[in-house]
Amino acid sequence: MNENQLGVMFEHILDRVNVIAEGQRNLEVRFTGLEKRMDVRFDGVEKRLDRLETSVTEIIKYIGAADDTLNNHEQRINILEKKTAIMK
Repeated sequence: MNENQLGVMFEHILDRVNVIAEGQRNLEVRFTGLEKRMDVRFDGVEKRLDRLETSVTEIIKYIGAADDTLNNHEQRINILEKKTAIMK
């Protein structure tokens, strides 16, 4: 193999390496854009989950208060039933 043939081979290899490097740069740009879009979407999801958590906490408090009220009524009914039974 002479110098010219070797030079042509190296030039061909260098062209292929440049194509691979350019493809890598393009992928990096695309992945960076994808990462930014995903960050925005995840931020939105995180905010929605925070609001949902707040809503669930409020519902739990409301149910607890309603349960306390029902327990109080149950106690009052039991007292009335006992008094009614004594009167009979």
